[in-house]
Amino acid sequence: MKNDAYMPYNFNIEYEYLTYKNIGVEEKILYKAKRNTFYRLRLLIRKFFNKNERKYKNLNKYSEWEEYVKNTSVADILNKKDFIHFLEAKARYYDVIRHTVGTILTPIFVVILSGALTIFLSPFQGDILPDVILFSWLSFIVILYIVLIYLNQSNNYRNNRYFFCKDYIKIIEEQEQEQEQEQEQEQEQEQEQEKEKEQSNKNINH
Repeated sequence: MKNDAYMPYNFNIEYEYLTYKNIGVEEKILYKAKRNTFYRLRLLIRKFFNKNERKYKNLNKYSEWEEYVKNTSVADILNKKDFIHFLEAKARYYDVIRHTVGTILTPIFVVILSGALTIFLSPFQGDILPDVILFSWLSFIVILYIVLIYLNQSNNYRNNRYFFCKDYIKIIEEQEQEQEQEQEQEQEQEQEQEKEKEQSNKNINH
């Protein structure tokens, strides 16, 4: 990300998302690289492009990511309420997009397939050479396959973004609750200490 990029709450969402997305990936590749040359090459490429963890942080477990979020990522964000609202807005956006893509994808697929079947079963197809028909069908299948892969990858990307935002919100809210409970416990302890002091003073006076 560019240095002059706008980052609300000084939160590098791209870095944090890639960190979330790569949880456990390094550990998996390291394991497979012991037996597979392809994974050894993949590991070298990952380390080259993520030298000194400049693109994302390598974490092996979800629990490690939770601790990272609590102690590092959002530790300096003072207004957690507004920050949660910011993440909720992002999550709503990705939620709408992912459902929209899923809703549109099915009818598009049906229309394209119906059109292709109509042409294939058309009475005029007898005038068309078999090689032309075969080439047309193969071209259609390849194009449809590419489109479906693209839409699927696009939808997976938005799903990952959505769950990233929701998991982030969950961790922050849990952290806020833990802090509130700690404050309540401290207040209760202070009140008990005050009562003990008062009782001790009464006993001395008597």
